[in-house]
Amino acid sequence: MEFMQNEEKMEAVAFLADITSHLNDLNLKLQGKNNTVCELMSAVRAFQRKLEVFKSDLQEGLLHLPKLLEQTKGDNRPQNHVGFLEKLIENFKTRFDDFRLGKQVLLYIENPFLVRNVRVLCRSPTNLPMGQCCFSAK
Repeated sequence: MEFMQNEEKMEAVAFLADITSHLNDLNLKLQGKNNTVCELMSAVRAFQRKLEVFKSDLQEGLLHLPKLLEQTKGDNRPQNHVGFLEKLIENFKTRFDDFRLGKQVLLYIENPFLVRNVRVLCRSPTNLPMGQCCFSAK
């Protein structure tokens, strides 16, 4: 009972509920059949950009964090949650940077007829580190 009467702790719960909801949406997008690598990567990249939006939203109107807005009644304290989002942003960068494909490579996978200069997609295999595919170029 004491926990639920502590406004700071309930604010943290509301914030985590909002972030968990957004993570759940990403999770659902990554599941299912017939998803291409392009669609999966696009969903992850879009979520990474959303994290930056959520971070700036903490200092503005809490448009993307409705439970936190309801809990704080608009009187938000962004310093309490910015650090968490910064760590989450860094975690996503660390986990997914190895999966980066250039825009031209993704375009080539989706529709090869739209790419005019295929030579820019790959470096010579002799210049690549051991085990690296030419499509993993940044």
